[in-house]
Amino acid sequence: MVKGILSDVNIKRHVQRVIQILTQEPRRGFWDHLGLRLLSFAEIGLLANASDRIIWLKCQELELALITANRNQLGADSLESTIQNLGTASSLPVFTLANPKKVLKSRQYAEETADALLEYLFDGGRILGTGRLYIP
Repeated sequence: MVKGILSDVNIKRHVQRVIQILTQEPRRGFWDHLGLRLLSFAEIGLLANASDRIIWLKCQELELALITANRNQLGADSLESTIQNLGTASSLPVFTLANPKKVLKSRQYAEETADALLEYLFDGGRILGTGRLYIP
């Protein structure tokens, strides 16, 4: 299943805030149970300007959950096109922050985002093949 989390390059602070919430009580035990860690592009050998397709393929290969903002569907290498063309019933989904700015501005919204992510991650096989999941 999911072995780690990869934050898209343009939302590092947003994802760090969500992970920070997950590592605090009362969510900490659930987060620890998952045994996941937040990884960077550099740690997995990706350049910051890698195409959406390369990023998605690397996440599938390493079993990483990609968290992104709303990447577009422009071109064959776009994230949406990649998901539609290469996604299978066993592909990990891409988690998309529904409102990235609000994650930084509202503690309550950031907590809702963290809870939604945690729920999806515990859902295991039911999230496979879903393509893209918006959080919260």
